[in-house]
Amino acid sequence: MIAPERQPYMNMREDAAFRFLGLPTLMRSTSKTTHGAFGFMEHWAMPPGFASRYHIHHLEDEAFYVLEGDLAVVCDGRWIKAGPGAYVFGPREIPHGLKVVGSVPVRMLL
Repeated sequence: MIAPERQPYMNMREDAAFRFLGLPTLMRSTSKTTHGAFGFMEHWAMPPGFASRYHIHHLEDEAFYVLEGDLAVVCDGRWIKAGPGAYVFGPREIPHGLKVVGSVPVRMLL
């Protein structure tokens, strides 16, 4: 079997965004562009009060890196406050969710 050729990949903030959970989002990379390793998104503006549902991933882990604003993240029933520069890891099979707290939108990498 011949391994697929690996190529560098880049996109820019000016690239087309899409709406994920109703929010403007840029897909920085996908499973396809990382040869199955991971997907990487940037949420541009999660408004104050926005919340995801409490949910579980069975196949993938999830991680959040807060660039601007403040989040409250719940992982397995434990709440964690995450501000700019915070990294939160949510392992697969562990219920989790998040809520934007404070008065400014959150920008984060996911």
